[in-house]
Amino acid sequence: MEKNTIFDSFGYVLKEENFTKLNSKIVAGTLVVEDQRPYPGYHGINLPSPETAPGHIYFLTKNIYSWEEITSISHKIKKYIGFPFQNYDAQIQIGTKTHYSIRIKDLENYDQVELLQRAYQAEGILFEKDRKFGELGLTKLKKFFVLKVLDENVFEDTEMENTYYLVIPHFLSWEFFRKLTHLTRSNLPEYNFDAAQAVLYYRNEMFNTVRIYGCKCGLKEANALRSKYIELIKKYQ
Repeated sequence: MEKNTIFDSFGYVLKEENFTKLNSKIVAGTLVVEDQRPYPGYHGINLPSPETAPGHIYFLTKNIYSWEEITSISHKIKKYIGFPFQNYDAQIQIGTKTHYSIRIKDLENYDQVELLQRAYQAEGILFEKDRKFGELGLTKLKKFFVLKVLDENVFEDTEMENTYYLVIPHFLSWEFFRKLTHLTRSNLPEYNFDAAQAVLYYRNEMFNTVRIYGCKCGLKEANALRSKYIELIKKYQ
């Protein structure tokens, strides 16, 4: 693709999250969790505070719903709920157990959580019953991307500020990816960023990438991060 081309892509982001169970302002007896620090590697400003606004909210569902079902129902709810929100199809893996959920983002306050839950229930969504839930999990988040080509190996997210996707040769195990990210930060301490893996599909192509959030990168800085990941992949794999 040519430089500065803007293209739509579908894919997923894979990242580790630390969950807190919500015990109030939810539908009684259901399981709702929150990631209050959705970008743990980034230590900048302008992130939501759990005292003022919800972080990333997950409605855990009893059944497995398709991406099409969640998207269609969410689109319907947005027409009458009275406040904006973003929704995603998300899977949370804790140990060998996979939990299915609807991730909700950009709520203004916690009072909106129960209202939104009840709207999904009215549209036929069934939620998991309240129970113990592990704190640390690996989340696979399906979503659309609108990206700008900075060069053939660096894409910029046009909808999420300071977010970049760095193309790498292949998908990595999560433990190996975590190790590489730690080593990259150690070698480039001036860079402040959160990292996840993302797989992007565009027409007949698939891109394995490192999703970088928080770094105010130009092309030079983004390529420096990518080069370090590539160097470490070759060294340790």
